[in-house]
Amino acid sequence: MKKLDRFKFIENKFGSQYVLEYYACYAFEQICEAADKFEARNMPWNLRTDKPSNESDINQAVLAPFVHLCTKEKARAVWDEFGASLVYIVFRSMPLCYLNGVAIRVNDETVFIEYNEQDRDVPQRYMYEKADHLSHLNIGPFRRNTLVPEQWPGPVFEPTDAFIAERHFDEVYSLLLSSGEDEMTFALRYPDRQLIIW
Repeated sequence: MKKLDRFKFIENKFGSQYVLEYYACYAFEQICEAADKFEARNMPWNLRTDKPSNESDINQAVLAPFVHLCTKEKARAVWDEFGASLVYIVFRSMPLCYLNGVAIRVNDETVFIEYNEQDRDVPQRYMYEKADHLSHLNIGPFRRNTLVPEQWPGPVFEPTDAFIAERHFDEVYSLLLSSGEDEMTFALRYPDRQLIIW
């Protein structure tokens, strides 16, 4: 799914509070205007690009540049190379987070979560590069025999457990089970602990 479509999907499915602030831009002047909105608040920003929605997303990750901690100068270089052939998404950067994770629906009452809370500066897409830093748990009714330990490692917590609530995993649990989706990638933003869905 293209990133702009993904942002819109998350907004419609879960709510706009779960998406990083973003602006879709179709001209370099719009990129600068969006960047100004972040810079006026001393917020770092990223630049992601998409192929237009009417074009195939094959090789999207390769053909559509991404600039972490962007500047107008870096954005200009991308614009000069690709021009109006791409959609430009200026969005709030999240250089630090409390944790990154992936939640998977096990069944109608259980969610498995794999997460990294050791590396606050590592984006979610890179969390598997430090597999030894990952933790695992399950959320659902406290009946361990309903899970296969080799497939769903980690302890089982009730959704109301304080450890779960502190990490907003209760929110992830509720959102995932009520959404009908099978998987969710997410982060807990620093410093306000807002849950962000990717």
